[in-house]
Amino acid sequence: MAQDDAVDPAGAPPGRTRQVLVALALVVLVVAAAAGAAAAEYRLRRPAVYGSSAVLLIDQEPALSQAASDGVFLKLSRLRAKYVGLVRTAAFADPVAQQAGLSSAAVQSALSATADPTSLLLTLTARGSRADQARELAQVAAEQLSRALALQQASVGIPTSSRVTLTVVTPAGPALHLAPDRRRAELLGLVVAVGLAVPGLLGVDVLRRRRR
Repeated sequence: MAQDDAVDPAGAPPGRTRQVLVALALVVLVVAAAAGAAAAEYRLRRPAVYGSSAVLLIDQEPALSQAASDGVFLKLSRLRAKYVGLVRTAAFADPVAQQAGLSSAAVQSALSATADPTSLLLTLTARGSRADQARELAQVAAEQLSRALALQQASVGIPTSSRVTLTVVTPAGPALHLAPDRRRAELLGLVVAVGLAVPGLLGVDVLRRRRR
C-alpha cells in the first residue's frame, strides 16, 4: 500500500513529476527571455529617425502692443492654429518638397507643428532618416510658412503696416536622435518576456495542481 501511495496517478513517481514540471517552467522562462530579447533587438534594428525643430513667432505690430484688450492676441492665436494645420497639407508640402528635393508625400509625413498655449510661438518639427536632412527640412519648411502668410496677405491687398507676420525666431537646430530608443526597446523586451512567462508559468502551475 505504501508503494502505491508513492506513485503518481499518471503512473510517474512524484519526484519524476516534479522534475518534469521544473523543466517545463525553465523552458517557459527561457522561451520568454529569448522572445523578449528578440523583440528588443528588432526594435533597435529599425531605421534611425532624427528630428529638428524651428520656432516661429506670429505677430502684428503695432496693433498688438497698442491693443487695449486681448482681442488681437486671441485673433493671432486662432490664426496661428490655422497655420499649424496647414503644415500637414499637400498645398504646403509641394513647394517645400521642391526646395528640399523630396517628394510631397515624404514632406507631409515628416512635418508636424505645435502651438504653445502660453505665447504666440509655433514650433515646426521635421523628422528624417538623416540628421542633416531633418535640419534642412525644418528650416526650409519654417521659411516657407513665413512666406506663405506674407504672400496670402499681399494677394488680398493688406497694407504692409497692418500685416500679420510669422518670423523664424529660432532657426532649425542640430537634429536629435529620436529612434530607435534603447530604453523603449528594453521596455518592449521586458513586456514581451513577462507577457509570455506569466501565462506559461500559470499553465505549469495548473499541471502541478492536477498532479496532486
